[in-house]
Amino acid sequence: MNVRFARRAWISGDRLRRRWGFDRNRLRRGIDRLQQLVALTLLLLYVATATVLTAQACHRVYAAGLRTEKTQAATRHRAPESDYRTWLDSRGNPTNPPQTRSDTLADTLMAGSFVPLLTGIPFLTAYGLVRRRLDVRREQAWDREWQHLDRRPTP
Repeated sequence: MNVRFARRAWISGDRLRRRWGFDRNRLRRGIDRLQQLVALTLLLLYVATATVLTAQACHRVYAAGLRTEKTQAATRHRAPESDYRTWLDSRGNPTNPPQTRSDTLADTLMAGSFVPLLTGIPFLTAYGLVRRRLDVRREQAWDREWQHLDRRPTP
């Protein structure tokens, strides 16, 4: 059973390696390898950039949330003799309840989720533009090859 699983995993890994172009297939053109190199470079840059930006954003959002918690806890109070949850600010005007720790954590989680998504947009755009240009060059190469085949004498 373990041998069968290991063999299947090896075959899947080998297929994945070939699909991503990390093989010595002579049918792959230089333009395909260039596209691969650009994709890998952009992926590595994205991972490095998104990691740093996400960590910074989460730290800043969490710190701001803690400051807000302290400030609002000091200035907001429940209304005396109230049947429902009415909160008053320092002037006695009705306001929202103070921010809780769960609110701060939710804000931090949202920042940690959206920063990588937004960071990926420029990298995906750059890859799309490079891919588009390489597709044009690939089509031109195909046209040259077909013209070369058309000029060959037929028996």
